[in-house]
Amino acid sequence: MDPLATASAFFDRSVRKLVLLGLVAGALVGGWLWLDREPDAAKGFEKANPGWTIATADGRPARVDDASGGGDVMLSGDDVGPARIRRIDCEELRTVRPRWFTLPDVLPGNCARLDGDDGARWVLNVTTPMPVTQIWDRHYAPLLDRLGLGYSGGRSGRFPEGAETDLPAGQAPPEERGSGSYLVDPPPNSGERPVAIAFYRWAGTTELVFTFRPPSPPSPPSPPSPTAPQAPPSPRSTP
Repeated sequence: MDPLATASAFFDRSVRKLVLLGLVAGALVGGWLWLDREPDAAKGFEKANPGWTIATADGRPARVDDASGGGDVMLSGDDVGPARIRRIDCEELRTVRPRWFTLPDVLPGNCARLDGDDGARWVLNVTTPMPVTQIWDRHYAPLLDRLGLGYSGGRSGRFPEGAETDLPAGQAPPEERGSGSYLVDPPPNSGERPVAIAFYRWAGTTELVFTFRPPSPPSPPSPPSPTAPQAPPSPRSTP
Protein backbone atom coordinates (compact mmCIF):
# COMPACT_ATOMS: atom_id res chain seq x y z
CA MET A 1 0.00 0.00 0.00
CA ASP A 2 1.25 3.46 -0.86
CA PRO A 3 2.34 5.13 2.40
CA LEU A 4 1.44 8.55 0.96
CA ALA A 5 -2.11 7.41 0.13
CA THR A 6 -2.50 5.91 3.61
CA ALA A 7 -1.39 9.15 5.27
CA SER A 8 -3.72 11.17 3.05
CA ALA A 9 -6.69 8.95 3.91
CA PHE A 10 -5.91 9.19 7.62
CA PHE A 11 -5.69 12.97 7.36
CA ASP A 12 -9.05 13.16 5.55
CA ARG A 13 -10.74 11.02 8.20
CA SER A 14 -9.27 13.16 10.98
CA VAL A 15 -10.45 16.37 9.36
CA ARG A 16 -13.98 14.99 8.90
CA LYS A 17 -14.08 13.93 12.57
CA LEU A 18 -12.92 17.37 13.69
CA VAL A 19 -15.53 19.09 11.54
CA LEU A 20 -18.25 16.78 12.91
CA LEU A 21 -17.14 17.39 16.48
CA GLY A 22 -17.13 21.12 15.82
CA LEU A 23 -20.69 21.01 14.48
CA VAL A 24 -21.87 19.00 17.48
CA ALA A 25 -20.13 21.36 19.92
CA GLY A 26 -21.60 24.37 18.14
CA ALA A 27 -25.09 22.90 18.32
CA LEU A 28 -24.69 22.17 22.03
CA VAL A 29 -23.44 25.70 22.78
CA GLY A 30 -26.18 27.25 20.65
CA GLY A 31 -28.82 25.18 22.41
CA TRP A 32 -27.48 26.14 25.82
CA LEU A 33 -27.49 29.83 24.89
CA TRP A 34 -31.05 29.53 23.59
CA LEU A 35 -32.24 27.89 26.81
CA ASP A 36 -30.30 30.37 28.93
CA ARG A 37 -31.47 33.45 27.02
CA GLU A 38 -33.04 36.38 28.84
CA PRO A 39 -36.85 36.18 28.85
CA ASP A 40 -38.63 38.76 26.70
CA ALA A 41 -39.55 41.70 28.93
CA ALA A 42 -42.93 42.29 27.29
CA LYS A 43 -43.89 38.61 27.62
CA GLY A 44 -42.80 38.69 31.26
CA PHE A 45 -45.08 41.67 31.85
CA GLU A 46 -48.12 40.02 30.23
CA LYS A 47 -47.50 36.78 32.13
CA ALA A 48 -47.38 38.64 35.44
CA ASN A 49 -50.46 40.72 34.58
CA PRO A 50 -53.28 38.64 33.07
CA GLY A 51 -55.78 40.86 31.30
CA TRP A 52 -53.21 43.53 30.49
CA THR A 53 -51.77 44.08 27.04
CA ILE A 54 -48.52 45.80 26.13
CA ALA A 55 -47.38 47.58 22.97
CA THR A 56 -43.76 48.57 22.47
CA ALA A 57 -42.05 50.57 19.72
CA ASP A 58 -38.52 51.89 19.24
CA GLY A 59 -38.10 55.40 20.54
CA ARG A 60 -41.44 55.46 22.35
CA PRO A 61 -42.60 54.47 25.84
CA ALA A 62 -44.24 51.08 26.32
CA ARG A 63 -48.02 51.38 26.52
CA VAL A 64 -49.93 48.98 28.76
CA ASP A 65 -53.69 48.74 29.16
CA ASP A 66 -56.19 46.62 31.06
CA ALA A 67 -59.23 47.51 28.91
CA SER A 68 -60.82 49.28 31.88
CA GLY A 69 -61.42 52.41 29.87
CA GLY A 70 -58.81 54.35 31.83
CA GLY A 71 -56.47 54.65 28.87
CA ASP A 72 -52.91 53.52 28.36
CA VAL A 73 -50.29 53.68 31.09
CA MET A 74 -46.87 54.61 29.73
CA LEU A 75 -43.80 52.82 31.09
CA SER A 76 -40.14 53.40 30.33
CA GLY A 77 -38.28 50.42 28.90
CA ASP A 78 -36.37 49.87 32.17
CA ASP A 79 -39.63 49.22 34.01
CA VAL A 80 -41.08 46.62 31.64
CA GLY A 81 -40.81 43.11 33.04
CA PRO A 82 -42.41 40.57 35.38
CA ALA A 83 -43.80 43.05 37.92
CA ARG A 84 -47.43 43.31 39.00
CA ILE A 85 -49.14 46.55 37.98
CA ARG A 86 -52.22 48.31 39.27
CA ARG A 87 -53.71 51.69 38.53
CA ILE A 88 -53.69 54.24 41.31
CA ASP A 89 -55.02 57.71 41.92
CA CYS A 90 -52.18 60.17 41.30
CA GLU A 91 -52.87 61.69 44.72
CA GLU A 92 -51.24 58.58 46.24
CA LEU A 93 -47.91 59.76 44.86
CA ARG A 94 -47.81 62.56 47.40
CA THR A 95 -46.87 60.00 50.05
CA VAL A 96 -43.91 58.52 48.13
CA ARG A 97 -42.45 61.19 45.89
CA PRO A 98 -39.38 63.12 47.11
CA ARG A 99 -39.89 66.43 48.84
CA TRP A 100 -38.08 68.31 46.06
CA PHE A 101 -40.29 66.96 43.28
CA THR A 102 -42.60 69.38 41.49
CA LEU A 103 -44.21 69.33 38.08
CA PRO A 104 -43.88 72.26 35.70
CA ASP A 105 -47.13 73.83 34.53
CA VAL A 106 -48.55 70.54 33.20
CA LEU A 107 -51.38 68.25 34.23
CA PRO A 108 -50.69 64.65 35.34
CA GLY A 109 -52.14 61.78 33.35
CA ASN A 110 -52.39 58.15 34.44
CA CYS A 111 -50.53 56.77 37.44
CA ALA A 112 -49.66 53.22 38.43
CA ARG A 113 -47.78 51.11 40.94
CA LEU A 114 -45.42 48.29 39.94
CA ASP A 115 -44.55 45.61 42.51
CA GLY A 116 -41.50 43.51 41.68
CA ASP A 117 -38.72 41.62 43.40
CA ASP A 118 -36.86 44.87 44.09
CA GLY A 119 -39.82 46.57 45.75
CA ALA A 120 -42.48 49.01 44.60
CA ARG A 121 -42.10 51.50 41.78
CA TRP A 122 -44.56 54.34 41.28
CA VAL A 123 -45.22 55.75 37.81
CA LEU A 124 -46.61 59.13 36.76
CA ASN A 125 -47.50 59.95 33.14
CA VAL A 126 -47.66 63.39 31.55
CA THR A 127 -48.54 64.35 27.97
CA THR A 128 -48.06 68.00 27.07
CA PRO A 129 -47.28 70.29 24.13
CA MET A 130 -44.61 71.94 26.31
CA PRO A 131 -41.17 71.49 24.66
CA VAL A 132 -38.40 69.56 26.37
CA THR A 133 -36.15 72.63 26.59
CA GLN A 134 -38.79 74.27 28.74
CA ILE A 135 -39.38 71.20 30.90
CA TRP A 136 -35.78 70.13 31.51
CA ASP A 137 -33.53 73.12 30.81
CA ARG A 138 -35.75 75.70 32.48
CA HIS A 139 -37.45 73.70 35.22
CA TYR A 140 -35.65 70.58 36.40
CA ALA A 141 -31.98 71.37 35.69
CA PRO A 142 -32.05 74.75 37.53
CA LEU A 143 -34.07 73.23 40.40
CA LEU A 144 -31.70 70.30 40.87
CA ASP A 145 -28.62 72.50 40.58
CA ARG A 146 -30.01 74.90 43.16
CA LEU A 147 -30.71 72.02 45.58
CA GLY A 148 -27.34 70.38 44.94
CA LEU A 149 -28.87 67.08 43.79
CA GLY A 150 -26.90 64.84 41.45
CA TYR A 151 -28.33 63.58 38.20
CA SER A 152 -27.09 61.69 35.16
CA GLY A 153 -28.41 60.92 31.71
CA GLY A 154 -28.80 62.61 28.37
CA ARG A 155 -30.96 63.05 25.33
CA SER A 156 -30.81 62.53 21.61
CA GLY A 157 -32.45 64.22 18.67
CA ARG A 158 -32.82 67.89 17.84
CA PHE A 159 -33.44 70.16 20.81
CA PRO A 160 -32.84 73.83 19.81
CA GLU A 161 -31.99 75.25 23.20
CA GLY A 162 -32.14 79.04 23.03
CA ALA A 163 -33.56 78.99 19.50
CA GLU A 164 -36.36 81.34 20.49
CA THR A 165 -33.91 84.24 20.79
CA ASP A 166 -31.08 83.21 18.42
CA LEU A 167 -33.15 82.91 15.24
CA PRO A 168 -33.56 85.78 12.76
CA ALA A 169 -36.75 87.79 13.07
CA GLY A 170 -39.75 86.07 11.58
CA GLN A 171 -38.13 82.61 11.40
CA ALA A 172 -39.83 79.86 13.41
CA PRO A 173 -37.62 77.54 15.48
CA PRO A 174 -37.27 73.97 14.23
CA GLU A 175 -39.48 71.38 15.85
CA GLU A 176 -38.01 69.47 18.76
CA ARG A 177 -37.76 65.74 18.18
CA GLY A 178 -36.07 62.85 19.97
CA SER A 179 -35.97 61.17 23.35
CA GLY A 180 -33.91 61.05 26.50
CA SER A 181 -33.79 60.11 30.15
CA TYR A 182 -32.26 61.30 33.41
CA LEU A 183 -31.89 59.69 36.83
CA VAL A 184 -32.04 62.06 39.79
CA ASP A 185 -30.27 60.94 42.96
CA PRO A 186 -31.82 61.55 46.38
CA PRO A 187 -29.89 63.31 49.14
CA PRO A 188 -27.57 60.81 50.90
CA ASN A 189 -29.27 58.76 53.65
CA SER A 190 -32.51 60.70 53.18
CA GLY A 191 -34.57 57.56 52.51
CA GLU A 192 -36.15 59.32 49.52
CA ARG A 193 -36.65 57.62 46.19
CA PRO A 194 -34.49 58.11 43.10
CA VAL A 195 -36.52 59.57 40.25
CA ALA A 196 -36.15 58.40 36.65
CA ILE A 197 -37.43 60.91 34.07
CA ALA A 198 -37.91 59.61 30.53
CA PHE A 199 -39.24 61.84 27.75
CA TYR A 200 -40.22 61.40 24.13
CA ARG A 201 -40.90 64.30 21.77
CA TRP A 202 -42.32 64.52 18.27
CA ALA A 203 -45.27 65.83 16.33
CA GLY A 204 -45.54 68.74 18.74
CA THR A 205 -46.14 66.55 21.80
CA THR A 206 -43.90 65.59 24.73
CA GLU A 207 -44.63 62.36 26.58
CA LEU A 208 -43.07 62.12 30.05
CA VAL A 209 -42.74 59.06 32.27
CA PHE A 210 -41.68 59.71 35.88
CA THR A 211 -40.70 56.59 37.83
CA PHE A 212 -40.15 56.81 41.58
CA ARG A 213 -37.85 53.87 42.25
CA PRO A 214 -37.24 51.97 45.51
CA PRO A 215 -34.96 53.86 47.88
CA SER A 216 -31.46 52.57 48.46
CA PRO A 217 -30.65 51.13 51.89
CA PRO A 218 -28.92 53.63 54.16
CA SER A 219 -25.16 53.59 54.18
CA PRO A 220 -23.60 52.02 57.29
CA PRO A 221 -22.29 54.60 59.74
CA SER A 222 -18.61 55.34 59.53
CA PRO A 223 -16.55 53.81 62.32
CA PRO A 224 -15.42 56.32 64.92
CA SER A 225 -11.97 57.67 64.30
CA PRO A 226 -9.41 56.55 66.88
CA THR A 227 -8.60 59.24 69.38
CA ALA A 228 -5.02 60.23 69.96
CA PRO A 229 -3.62 59.07 73.31
CA GLN A 230 -3.67 61.73 75.95
CA ALA A 231 -0.34 62.83 77.38
CA PRO A 232 -0.07 62.22 81.12
CA PRO A 233 -0.43 65.41 83.15
CA SER A 234 2.87 66.94 84.15
CA PRO A 235 3.64 66.62 87.88
CA ARG A 236 3.09 69.81 89.84
CA SER A 237 5.97 71.01 91.89
CA THR A 238 5.36 71.62 95.54
CA PRO A 239 6.65 74.74 97.24
